[in-house]
Amino acid sequence: MTNWKEEQDSQEKTAWDLSHAPEVRDLLERRLSDRGGRSYIVYAVCGRVLLWLAQLDEQWTAQHLNDIFPRHAEDHVYYEAAWTTYLFQGRLTCQIFTLVKDEYVFAMERLQRADEQEITRDTANYYLARHLLIAYWNEWIRLEDWEDSLLSLFFQRASGSLRQSFIAQVGQTCTREQQAIDPQIIERFQRLWEWRVAAITQSHLDLKTARELAGFSWWMACESFPATWAIQHLDYVLARIDSIEMSSFVVCRLTECIAEAPLITLRCLDRLVRGTTTSWGSKEWKTVERLLAIALRQERHELHNLAKAIISYLALRGHTQLLNLLPRT
Repeated sequence: MTNWKEEQDSQEKTAWDLSHAPEVRDLLERRLSDRGGRSYIVYAVCGRVLLWLAQLDEQWTAQHLNDIFPRHAEDHVYYEAAWTTYLFQGRLTCQIFTLVKDEYVFAMERLQRADEQEITRDTANYYLARHLLIAYWNEWIRLEDWEDSLLSLFFQRASGSLRQSFIAQVGQTCTREQQAIDPQIIERFQRLWEWRVAAITQSHLDLKTARELAGFSWWMACESFPATWAIQHLDYVLARIDSIEMSSFVVCRLTECIAEAPLITLRCLDRLVRGTTTSWGSKEWKTVERLLAIALRQERHELHNLAKAIISYLALRGHTQLLNLLPRT
């Protein structure tokens, strides 16, 4: 993540372009037209090397984008070959993102909200979401661009599984970042999540929206997001859905939150233990015990009552050791 901006800034301008290799230029143009016998392999290669073509000769690339990404119905196989390999290539720069922006719009307009295909690293739309993440990270797109917002179009058109993939990838990327993330980037993603919360609050909670909310657990597990902010939004999520991803990571982070927001933290713990806990091990259950012990030491009766309710619930499900936390009468 940290090298995206560096890659963009370090690109060297060169006076060499395809006019210096007319045989290569002519071959590309012939293969992208009806004259040379079209092959989806040629389109796949062009999609794969599009970033380098743009760096080599931006003017030629811009002039031939319609040839590389043909939109006519009869050209569907060629378009898919080029667009899919373009998405799968690992690098993205501001230059190529801006050049191909209309293709992102076209791709999003073709998304089907009803298509609940599971999104994995083997699916092209996983990388469509990732490209948007990269662009937003680097401020190539902004929430403020309402009239020309790729993000708005994405969330309007994307399925629940694709929206979930985008939200989850944000948290996963921030968690795996080895260097400290610029606070402005974190604040930018906080604004994005708050924007989604506002939209979700005003709409009907359906399965697609629930899947999107479930992806927030990756944000909660990421220490880059402020604990107090994260626990407030986890509370929002858990009040609306029954289970989340990576609950084992989430419960371990609650220890950072209980001092500042004890009641919200305990409320989240209550909902987590009533969800899926099959992946929890001794570390997670020791965290639960520690959180309950902290709550019972507080003077607030509502904390005591909620902690006792959680202990009773878990004791009935075999966690009888938690009964030792209760004062003996």
